Amino acid sequence: MEEKDQEVRKDYIEGAKKSLSKIIEEIFIRFSSAMKVAQIYEPNNLTFIRQINLLFNLIQNILQKEGKAVFQFRENTLFFNTTRVKFDFSSYHNFKFLADEFREKEIGTLGFNPGLSESELTQFITLFIDDEVIKENPFEDFEAVLKESGIGHIFLEKMHSLEVTGGAREEELQKSAIKVFFKSITHLKEVVEREKKKKRIWLKTTRRLMQSIINLVSQNESFMIGLTNIKNYDEYTLNHSTNVTVLSICFGRRLGLERKELVDLGVSAFFHDMGKVEIPEEILNKPGKLDDNEFDIMKTHSWQGAQKLACLKELSILPVTAINVAMEHHIWANLEGGGYPKYWKKDHTDFFSKIVKICDFFDAVTTERPYR
Repeated sequence: MEEKDQEVRKDYIEGAKKSLSKIIEEIFIRFSSAMKVAQIYEPNNLTFIRQINLLFNLIQNILQKEGKAVFQFRENTLFFNTTRVKFDFSSYHNFKFLADEFREKEIGTLGFNPGLSESELTQFITLFIDDEVIKENPFEDFEAVLKESGIGHIFLEKMHSLEVTGGAREEELQKSAIKVFFKSITHLKEVVEREKKKKRIWLKTTRRLMQSIINLVSQNESFMIGLTNIKNYDEYTLNHSTNVTVLSICFGRRLGLERKELVDLGVSAFFHDMGKVEIPEEILNKPGKLDDNEFDIMKTHSWQGAQKLACLKELSILPVTAINVAMEHHIWANLEGGGYPKYWKKDHTDFFSKIVKICDFFDAVTTERPYR
């Protein structure tokens, strides 16, 4: 009976969390819509009033449930009352729009206190989109105007200086990104060489690199994606695997994966072509189309990669998904006779395998190679 009660409580808590998460996501959609409408219509317009009313009711709902409503932007991630908020593809553009607006005004925290009135919220939105409010100091000027307007139930905190993207900071981030990108290629080259000599592979180094890539993607996703346009044809496999790693982490982050999941996804993508160690160079680098026999040899790299990963000495810190991805990244999603290798019983592919397959395909078709 106690176990059943615990299960009921657990289901209730999980349901409450999902409900709250939806409300928070809806707030940012409404917040974004209200700001966009405010740029077109006056405060007395019915469309503007309706958007403000919807936003106000959602904020009141959260205040009643939580007692506070505090949103924080940290490293391109949104937190509500210290809990990370996830977004899907349909709502991510709203979050990105607001994140850019908040960064422009150097706002790191936005909080709503009980007692907030609809008129205060209307004033806040109107002032937020007013370009004339900002004179020299974005945050200080905006905060001063809010105080002068008597808005007392909305508070702000300035974004940390390291997160305010400036010229010097941006240049520093870009240098770090380039360094980590090429370090990843070098590390993978060392992994391949050690594997050929049957030496131990340092997976802890790999995981630390994934942490660095995740940090850099959080700080400047577009620049990291831009680095995947670097194509080294002499070391295509190494360059390609690094590109797929960056793209997969970006993709997974957009899907709302947690940091630990992103590390596992990154490691899985990094080693997805491990089996190509056993493929002869003349086939890997052949300038023309592969014949049937050569293609059959090429297709063995998926199961050979899975086998190699499964035999690593540091298997305990290798995510199981890495083995799945190595085996499955050339299997079609519908499993109806497409791709390779052919499965006998398995009726689905791993979620990470699907992400890596998409990124693998994208990098391959956007790279000019002699046989294409």
